[in-house]
Amino acid sequence: MPKSKKSKKKSWPLWQKITFGSVTGLLGLCLVFCLWTILGHRGPDKTAQAALQSNAQVKVSRDSQKNLTCAPLTGDNNHQGIIFYAAALIDPAAYAPLCQLLAQNGYLVIMPKFNFNLSRTNPDIATQLIATHPEIVVWTGIGDAGGGVSLSDYAARHPAIFKNIILLSTTPKNPAFAQFPGRVASVTGSEDKILNQKKYQQTRSFLPKSAALVSIPGANHTQYGNYGTKFADGNATITSTEQQAALLETLQILTGFYPSPTEDTSPELNPTPAP
Repeated sequence: MPKSKKSKKKSWPLWQKITFGSVTGLLGLCLVFCLWTILGHRGPDKTAQAALQSNAQVKVSRDSQKNLTCAPLTGDNNHQGIIFYAAALIDPAAYAPLCQLLAQNGYLVIMPKFNFNLSRTNPDIATQLIATHPEIVVWTGIGDAGGGVSLSDYAARHPAIFKNIILLSTTPKNPAFAQFPGRVASVTGSEDKILNQKKYQQTRSFLPKSAALVSIPGANHTQYGNYGTKFADGNATITSTEQQAALLETLQILTGFYPSPTEDTSPELNPTPAP
């Protein structure tokens, strides 16, 4: 009997292999990104949800883009505003108690909602938000963790927008921020176990030499917001209310209360010069 011929497997052309590999890799990356954003997303806890309601002191509102605004209804108008960039994957609504606290002390506070709750998707949003409030004379930017990285990069590229910058649990990645002309405070917590201390020390040179390095005793990485504790963070020895009040104190010293929009009588933070 004649021997049967073995069928040869058809080999794909090189271009098809490259295309298949590229598409498969891209789909894999998309899947990883989706899982990361879904599993890592943090929304407001019950305390934050309650703080989303207006009261006699503060008007709380969210526009069609879900940007959160807390506007003071009582006290002297000190012509000061705050743009707050939330940490990565954190809904700005989780910072509602902090938003309320800052507004109760006379600051107009705007917390933008980013796509996927990632500030890097629209780091320049401060420009359009500030343009809607011409009555504000002095703007301060506050950025939490990854939000602080985006904020400092924006401030480095637009140095005239903010007079003050506060970075929470992070340092800049843009070395040009070292030339920022305004006041800067880098705030950390003694119980923060998420902040990479080695990288923090390595990038301190990206801060202006006059930047104040402020450490809050008992504070951890997550309690500037109200969304629970992140995995691997340290156990804070102060409450979230106390930690947010400590941030307010730093803000008040940095901005100086400004009794009029043209008179600066602010006290000084004790700066620790960056190397």
